[in-house]
Amino acid sequence: MKKSTVVWVLCLTASIALLAGCGKKEEEPEVVEETPVAEVVVQESADATPVYTGPVSYLTGLPIDEKYENYRPVAVMIPNDEKSAMPQLGLSQAGVIYEALVEGYGTRLMAIFDYAELEDLEKVGPVRSTRLYFAYFSTQWDCIICHYGQAIYASQYMNSDAIDNLTGLRYVEENIVYYKDSDRPSANNDFTSGERILDGIEYYEYRTEHFKDFEPSFTFASDEVVLDHASGVVTANVVKPGFAVNKPYFVYNDEDGLYYRYQYGDEHIDGNTGDILTCKNIIIQICRTETLDEKGYLYVETEETGSGYYITNGKAIPIFWENDGQYLPTTYVDENGNEIELNPGTTWICVVDYDYANKIEFLEKEETTSETDD
Repeated sequence: MKKSTVVWVLCLTASIALLAGCGKKEEEPEVVEETPVAEVVVQESADATPVYTGPVSYLTGLPIDEKYENYRPVAVMIPNDEKSAMPQLGLSQAGVIYEALVEGYGTRLMAIFDYAELEDLEKVGPVRSTRLYFAYFSTQWDCIICHYGQAIYASQYMNSDAIDNLTGLRYVEENIVYYKDSDRPSANNDFTSGERILDGIEYYEYRTEHFKDFEPSFTFASDEVVLDHASGVVTANVVKPGFAVNKPYFVYNDEDGLYYRYQYGDEHIDGNTGDILTCKNIIIQICRTETLDEKGYLYVETEETGSGYYITNGKAIPIFWENDGQYLPTTYVDENGNEIELNPGTTWICVVDYDYANKIEFLEKEETTSETDD
């Protein structure tokens, strides 16, 4: 059974006093108060390797500065339905990324950042409009959401007090939060930064900490999750969620345990770093989707139950998801009804249309022919 021990690092004078007590006693040693310099909590494991037991991010399960432990995350809407939006900037610093269909059956991304990441988020975008279902996903995480407008079906909700948002369509945010990049085409030239987002939050005096009863969607494992013995497990070294326009896929690298992201027939790059995007976990969430009008605006059902897949470390298992309300977390369980545990790291959630679920593919190896968009 594991047990916790507390290691006290003593000041140098106290150590000398203890050593002196081991030799011949010539005079009464001076009494020195043992003042602890630092306290490190570790957990004994089989190989005596210290295990971190401090606060972790609700998004990634990775260690986080304790002063940000209960801070709300920030979501940013980023276009992904056309090549002119590439490269996007800042995605590699997101803890969770949602990808869902928009009109024309291209995809849009909602990148969710830990509050602690904002200080180092130099440039993020381009920033585009939101849809109602993205707003619902963001409220499940209690996010402050950044967007440059919204579809008409989301206007009433986005203009209400039900959600804290920063939109470029308001004069204040246009000047405080967002700025134009003249090197980008007009549809995709609005950008922001962590500093600007913080300025917007301060201006509107938005709540920065979670409500007391906030519950995150994810549960993270203390040990590495291996799906080899799970029910319905399949090899998933290559994952294709089936989106038709950008044709994205993820390739597993067993050397670092990460999935590498590709789309539009090439690596999916973060323009801030020049590096390909990676993630530790992939969740495919299959949802009912309907077309609302002749313009092709979609509605994705986020408050019900459905099926999907959890993918990590080159394996995939069937799962079910459930959400009982837009302010409540979505829960993910395996075929036995047990809540799944994620490996710590970035998670990419692909929200797939129920009618196109048969397009999802799991492969043992990458195909030799590269993917190109039609």
